[in-house]
Amino acid sequence: MLTGMDLQRVYKLLEQKLMGWADAMVVSLPNAIAAIIVLILFFIGAKLIRRTTVRLLKRFSSNENLVYILGGIAQILVVVLGLFVALGVLKLDRAVSSLLAGAGILGLALGFAFREVASNYLSGIILAFQKPFIVGDIVEIRGHFGAITRVGLGAADLRTPQGQIVVIPNREVYREPLKNYSRTGLRRIDLPVMLPFHCDLEKATRVMQRALETVEQRKPDTEFSVLLDEAGEYGMKAMARYWIEYPGQQGYFEARHEGLMAMQKALSRAGIDIAVPVRKVDLWPTLF
Repeated sequence: MLTGMDLQRVYKLLEQKLMGWADAMVVSLPNAIAAIIVLILFFIGAKLIRRTTVRLLKRFSSNENLVYILGGIAQILVVVLGLFVALGVLKLDRAVSSLLAGAGILGLALGFAFREVASNYLSGIILAFQKPFIVGDIVEIRGHFGAITRVGLGAADLRTPQGQIVVIPNREVYREPLKNYSRTGLRRIDLPVMLPFHCDLEKATRVMQRALETVEQRKPDTEFSVLLDEAGEYGMKAMARYWIEYPGQQGYFEARHEGLMAMQKALSRAGIDIAVPVRKVDLWPTLF
């Protein structure tokens, strides 16, 4: 049972604690006010940094999603920096050290667990600045050929001529060689044609050359030729080459079709056949 003396002692102890806390609050009040001012200034500065970052990045990238994401990241970094500065003003050095150590350990753990995801996003940021392709370009990546339908931070979507959608991680796009068939706006068509050995090869190449002049999809003022390429098993291979404007894969197939039809009709009118494989079969009499 507490006596009057014990109660008085407890009261004095509480009074001393409260007075100590009050004195500490009075002493730390300027630092607290300074920390609040620091946080407010950093919050305002973070918004300005975000706007400035977005405005500058829009000059170099047309990917608005990427621009605003990077602007948000810049804003968060400034706010976090302001938080650490405010804790330093409050002389909470141990808390700052603990937060930094915890953030470092957490960052290492997350980096190890999501290294492939982080690699895809980092590659996406680099690709957004380099712009090796845009939506609609015809490209070939890791053996996949088709039109780019979407460019994201983590992956790019490619539609093949057969209609399938191939999702390619950005780190693969960044690391592997890439062919962009739409960058120059031109594409050369190579058409092999087998001619019989016994035909007049010089006449045949002239006929095919004149036929290419009638191809409507051939781009004017560009080179086109028909040259003998090599001797095959059953004929001489001639290679017809001409350039077309390359808006899309459908135009490419149509241009090939038109070129082949023009040369086949011209050769037929000239009485020149296209070489076909010939098999010779010897039938020996049956011996009894």
